[in-house]
Amino acid sequence: MRFVKPLVALVGLVLAPVLPAVAQTYTVIDLGTLGGDSSEAAAINSRGEVVGWSKNGVGQTRAFMYRAGAMADLGTLVGGTYSYATAINDRGQVIGYGGINADGPQFAERMSSFLWENGSMRPLSGFDERHLTTAAYGINGATGVAGAAATVSGVVQAYRWEGDVVTDVGLSPSNSSRSSSYGINDRGQIVGERDGRAFFWQNGQTLDLGTLPGDSSSRARAINVSDQIIGESTAANGTSRAFIWQGGAMVDLGTLPGDAASRASGINASGHVVGQSMAADGASRAVVWRNGSMSDLNTRVPTGAGWMLTTATAINDAGQISGTGLHDRRTRAFLLTPIKRAPTAPTSVILGPPTR
Repeated sequence: MRFVKPLVALVGLVLAPVLPAVAQTYTVIDLGTLGGDSSEAAAINSRGEVVGWSKNGVGQTRAFMYRAGAMADLGTLVGGTYSYATAINDRGQVIGYGGINADGPQFAERMSSFLWENGSMRPLSGFDERHLTTAAYGINGATGVAGAAATVSGVVQAYRWEGDVVTDVGLSPSNSSRSSSYGINDRGQIVGERDGRAFFWQNGQTLDLGTLPGDSSSRARAINVSDQIIGESTAANGTSRAFIWQGGAMVDLGTLPGDAASRASGINASGHVVGQSMAADGASRAVVWRNGSMSDLNTRVPTGAGWMLTTATAINDAGQISGTGLHDRRTRAFLLTPIKRAPTAPTSVILGPPTR
């Protein structure tokens, strides 16, 4: 027993390294345009490929994919004059929506969901004749798609599409309910909005996620593999707050200091969230939430580069972020890539013996 106190004293002299906290910084790339005056980014996959939409040289809106340093026009559906890409998975499959008119210019163009892969765009099939227009918003790694379809009677319903099989994840077409699905994870779980309330859907069962206290409506935009759901909750006066829903509870993610509202758009497997924080006058800044705190992404990119990052739309598991901002006052899609920090020499502290 006489050796216990000397042993404790020796442990008390162990030097423990303490690494100073350093804020994550990013490189920023202007993704350019398809020849027009603007572009906007919607999503990013694990390979850093970004999709969205851009004006082309004649002012049309076209879906794009940015990879290997270049932006490519994904084209349109047959007879279509426009297209928007909304999501991309790690297989390089892109979904979105656009105009289609296979019957000739004498007929009206309608809107259809599409799947682009291997250089070709096709409409999602499997919808019945009642569905006049459709749009696709989210895709998972197994080509499960989340979106919304409108019937000829004006009913809008959330759907899940996979292998040309369409599943209604809203209410029946005979009901006047309005719903849209926006996000789907690799487990096939879907989130969206139904009659002004955020919902979670799994295996035919739907859960109303509610709102933040005092709010009147909500919308869920994305879900990761850990069942963390993000979106926004909105007050009666239209002011929205970003939320994360986890463990059965909706948590307010707050705003940047002095701002009035916020929205969350994307989440990765680590639970890092991106979106925007907005001032009372509508001015917007792209933000990231990590480990319980929010950061203005404008403070994490090189100064003097001519950027005002207004919204972040998606984040991959490597921490790369897609979004839209003003570059030299022109609307541009951007890609942020984390700058790897060089190892920092640790400082040392002496761990003393336990206090009595």
